[in-house]
Amino acid sequence: LDQSNLSCVQDNLSNILDTCITELNETHLKYLNESEVDISPLLQPEHITEIAECISAEKPLDVRLNALLLLLKSHFTEAVTGEGWFLLQKNLVENLCDSNIEIFSICLKVHAKLASCS
Repeated sequence: LDQSNLSCVQDNLSNILDTCITELNETHLKYLNESEVDISPLLQPEHITEIAECISAEKPLDVRLNALLLLLKSHFTEAVTGEGWFLLQKNLVENLCDSNIEIFSICLKVHAKLASCS
């Protein structure tokens, strides 16, 4: 992270982290637990760029939420080596600075999951 992104993330963390878990929409957690959709093909290297584009700040909120939820539910073995990895990293960092609590909290969980996989 560069200094401006780090500062933004620290501000978000200090202001939001305590309420992050409680503010997470229960319907999203229920969706993650009950979903029967097999998303494993989405994590093939050729699809990582598409997912990364879906979490761009330019996309509508619902598109970004769905893409982040897919990432949260997914395995990252292929994702971290794919061609779209740089764009995925860039857009994940941008989402950490988002003012929407759902985007921020799900993105933070995706970062935690990535950190635990490495």
